[in-house]
Amino acid sequence: MRITASQTGPGHGQLVPELPEVETIRRQLEAKIVGDSVESVALLGSRVLRRGSTDGLQRWIPERVVGVDRVGKFLAIRMLNGSALVMHLGMSGHLRLSTGERRAMHTQCSLTLASGQVLDFVDPRTFGELIYVAAWSLDPPHADVLSHIGVDLLMDAATVLDRVSARFSQARRPVKAFIMDQRMMAGLGNMYADEALYRAGIHPEEPCAR
Repeated sequence: MRITASQTGPGHGQLVPELPEVETIRRQLEAKIVGDSVESVALLGSRVLRRGSTDGLQRWIPERVVGVDRVGKFLAIRMLNGSALVMHLGMSGHLRLSTGERRAMHTQCSLTLASGQVLDFVDPRTFGELIYVAAWSLDPPHADVLSHIGVDLLMDAATVLDRVSARFSQARRPVKAFIMDQRMMAGLGNMYADEALYRAGIHPEEPCAR
């Protein structure tokens, strides 16, 4: 089963997943793997784990999955020992959950679970990334590698407004550039920024302060 919720658009084919797609993937994955345990880890792509060491992954054997979290466009598989495997799907990455079938081409990392399920991180163009985090928190900033991430847009509207309104009203940057800045608002990309501004009747180049 390919766990994905990629965008499609006229003449564009598959586009980079943004917050709504990544949240859909998180919910699908959570329903399938929470409570299961990791029996083995195979790191197959040399580029995919660009930050941190692979040593921590081996300490997962065996280790129970207790949650699947999302921070902006990042996913995190949270383990009982407090660590997590953080994932960014990049432009072409997806997750594939199977029961031991032949491994898909371009699999960068593979987790074999106690139930017999195998979770593959598949990424043909290798723009995606895996990050091992030794101490994961449920509260922001979650981990040092994600400390730059801004307010999550699936929080309640009052919280989002409270955290960004002051910066927004004083910024002279074009509004589209501001709302796509992951340090300000996490998860929004080109497609949803365009749609939101079109619905609001705001030109993308209009300065925020105006």
